[in-house]
Amino acid sequence: MNYLLVKNVDDKFNNINILGTTVKDICKDFTIVESINDIKDDGYTVIIPNNVYFMNEDAILEVIEYYNMRKFGFTYVFKGSTKLGVYVIDNSLANKDINELEAKYSDCGFSSNKFYIFSDLYELSIIEDEIRKQINKRLMINGVRIENPDTVSISPIAKIDAGVTIRKGTIITGKTIIKSGAVIGPDSELKDAYIDENALVRQSVIYDSKVGKGSQIGPFTHLRMNTVTGENDRIGNFVEIKNSIIGNKTNVSHLTYVGDTDCGSGVNFGCGTVTVNYDGKNKFRTTIGDNVFIGCNSNLIAPIKIESGSFIAAGSTITDSLEADDFAIARARQYTKRGYAKKFGYKKV
Repeated sequence: MNYLLVKNVDDKFNNINILGTTVKDICKDFTIVESINDIKDDGYTVIIPNNVYFMNEDAILEVIEYYNMRKFGFTYVFKGSTKLGVYVIDNSLANKDINELEAKYSDCGFSSNKFYIFSDLYELSIIEDEIRKQINKRLMINGVRIENPDTVSISPIAKIDAGVTIRKGTIITGKTIIKSGAVIGPDSELKDAYIDENALVRQSVIYDSKVGKGSQIGPFTHLRMNTVTGENDRIGNFVEIKNSIIGNKTNVSHLTYVGDTDCGSGVNFGCGTVTVNYDGKNKFRTTIGDNVFIGCNSNLIAPIKIESGSFIAAGSTITDSLEADDFAIARARQYTKRGYAKKFGYKKV
């Protein structure tokens, strides 16, 4: 989930993170104080308590920009208060009792369910569970089918269309977008992913990547770093694809690594294929045309270009580019010595 966690006020926002990025710059124009009584100068002052849990970065931005800061100061929870509520102050109210402030500005229009107070990780887990249930309920009311919602966690800023099915054990974080007809899970993790219509993702991990319409991903697939699959692809068991573009109706069925590759449509990757993109110092790209057949246990040593219609025999290590319709075989010739195995005396225990 995309949360903002405020650990304490003394470090002046150094420990405030949104997905690992500090929000110090967002609040750089504000002065941080620990008590309402410390407000002395003109202008507005941000007061942040220990251990405040925001649902997402929009909550703090909404607070800071509330009414463009023309009418009220920063919305805050008073440090040490056990109450869950919204308090709005400006400097003219600095010496007012906190209960008076609560009564005066209780209808200020900012929703108190945007943040919660906690004092330990157990209380935090209860808050997370409450937020998760709120998000799942909203999605299900809007037409998203969530199987076993107690096992599903979804980012509050994810966009999921009606008609999507999310199966048990699935975690969806960041600004993930899932289009109608897609089925996610079981036991999958998506972060900042785009899943197009009618795609299927099973037992897989997808980060910062896009899955095309009707494509089948998994089980046990890892897509990462701006990978884009085409339509009706089949990306299967124990496959990792990184920073690559895959065309339509391409099969990468099992036990394969595709890294830094531009691949066409109708390509078949045999089991155990590797696009060898790293020489220990630099990364290189592989280019593969349309309707290429790559046999099992093949290595494509980048930088290399395999043009359309090429055929690579199983067990080959390809170091030279291929032109259209080339047939490549690059492996040592087999020699068989009849009965020679007896010399080594191998016996199964």
